[in-house]
Amino acid sequence: MNPNKLAGFCGLLLAVFSCSQDTDENKGGKPTTQQDVKGLISAVEQMQSTRPSARALPSGRKSFGGINVAEPDGWQPATPSSSMRVAEYRMAGARPQDKEATLAIFAGKMGSVEANVNRWFGQFTPADGGQKGNPGRRWEKQVDGMDVVLVDISGAFATNMGMSQQGNTPPVENYRMLGAIVDFGPKFFYFKLTGPKDTVALWTASFEQFIEGIKKD
Repeated sequence: MNPNKLAGFCGLLLAVFSCSQDTDENKGGKPTTQQDVKGLISAVEQMQSTRPSARALPSGRKSFGGINVAEPDGWQPATPSSSMRVAEYRMAGARPQDKEATLAIFAGKMGSVEANVNRWFGQFTPADGGQKGNPGRRWEKQVDGMDVVLVDISGAFATNMGMSQQGNTPPVENYRMLGAIVDFGPKFFYFKLTGPKDTVALWTASFEQFIEGIKKD
């Protein structure tokens, strides 16, 4: 398994474990076996073989295999850091020393919309020390006839949620996420823009216009 496949597998494995942990513990489920792991690897490889890839259209828009978008000015396409990602973009901060923000785009059905929204909220702790799980807002709209759920979350960001506490890196302070889940029907498209709060603020309007401009292929 090459490094990209391994990274994708680890992401799925963590998602499966974090979703099933309570069930296994509360109901006396069997520990994961080597056969279970091999089955997960097979599922990941099958998903990778069917994962849509971004392609340019004659109109200048970019298709993600079901929907297409117009790339905003200033967004720098990047090689996806994981094989689970359909596409990835980087957005620069106001100053050269400012850390950039990253937009990751996924496709598939990785649990329900609400499960994903709750997981995103769970990655943040409000900067003012408020209750974890409610550090932002959630709203809905329709885009080209598709239901879209959006979130805007700020605070301390836990990049490795779902892993055990051993070896965890500390949450990153003053982070922000703009997220959107587009219900295409056969699958969902997930858009996650994360980065330092000041950097994400520079691209908020651009992100909102990007989501508004999504069209079906």
